[in-house]
Amino acid sequence: MPRKKLALIQFSRALVPLMVVTFHAAASVMYYFDFDFLGLSVYPLSGGVNYFFTLTGFMVFYIYYKKLAHPEELRPYLLQRFIRIYPLYWILSFLWLMVVILLPAHFGVGHETEAATLWYSLLLLPSSQALDPILLVAWSLIHTVLFYAVFALLFLKKQRLIKGFFVIWMAGSLLYALGFVPGEQELVYFAFSQYNLMFAAGIASAWLLLRAPFPAGVGWLLTAAGLAGFPLTWANYHYEWLPLAFDLTTGAASVLLLLGLGSIDLRKDIYLPRALDYLGRAAFSIYLSHLVLLDVFSELFAAFSLFDLLGGWVTTLLFILLSSAGGCLVYSYMERPLTSYLKKRLITKPAPLTDRSVQQPRTSAK
Repeated sequence: MPRKKLALIQFSRALVPLMVVTFHAAASVMYYFDFDFLGLSVYPLSGGVNYFFTLTGFMVFYIYYKKLAHPEELRPYLLQRFIRIYPLYWILSFLWLMVVILLPAHFGVGHETEAATLWYSLLLLPSSQALDPILLVAWSLIHTVLFYAVFALLFLKKQRLIKGFFVIWMAGSLLYALGFVPGEQELVYFAFSQYNLMFAAGIASAWLLLRAPFPAGVGWLLTAAGLAGFPLTWANYHYEWLPLAFDLTTGAASVLLLLGLGSIDLRKDIYLPRALDYLGRAAFSIYLSHLVLLDVFSELFAAFSLFDLLGGWVTTLLFILLSSAGGCLVYSYMERPLTSYLKKRLITKPAPLTDRSVQQPRTSAK
């Protein structure tokens, strides 16, 4: 039986970049022009990246759960994950590096051209010196690469041993998040980050729904609760109603949202307009490119005094629209054709020859 397409989950991928773009656009306008869009400057993060981590765990299990414990499936998995992240990331990193080199007074903070930064950044490796990657948003990809690497172990045969390691890793992450594991070094934090728990929560959500999805009505309630969890988290952070950690509440909201949307998708056949489906597919390109686009727009608006002409609201909304549209162009003209080409060259197997596929020589008429 073919795997069911999850239309709502697919569209929800756009939730991450749109939330992050909005918050980063507000931060850019605040930094350059001292305009506080919707009062967002008081919040540290949108929480959208926590949904990204949870969604990553959900999707990787949903896509590959039937292939676990099959070592022959490990190579295709690794190739697919590599193609998903690295090629587009490398291209955008090199393009931005050229901009930083050519216009150092306007862009960059000075460490982007250092050998250590290039090494750790391009390979998406954690650094004991807490070096920021060339593309600042790529910090989340470093955690994603770790999760993909650990998940790859589940394709091997010794399942009991590997699952035991996975449980110990999650237990260590939980204890570290609760403050029971000492250590403030960057690599210790990276290995036992709270984001590991979000990946695991996504896996658990997919496992649960594959066994017994909730009724569609319950799914809608869970979806509403998950969506409401984000603004409630922002309000709680600002007004301090309850002593709850930001990552805890946005992580819980992410799980509720996944359980809700996943249940609806599995219970019903959902068909979304092509524009919404496209937006979900373009999510990675939007996320990866939006921050550098916001930097460029901010410099241009400052150089030509466009903020004074348009005002804060119009400027911020234009930043959100233009950076999202720019990400869509990156998807259409870079990510999609590049991914398609690499999958054909590295993953797609040629069809085996059959008797019918070999043309028989014609015999001359007598």
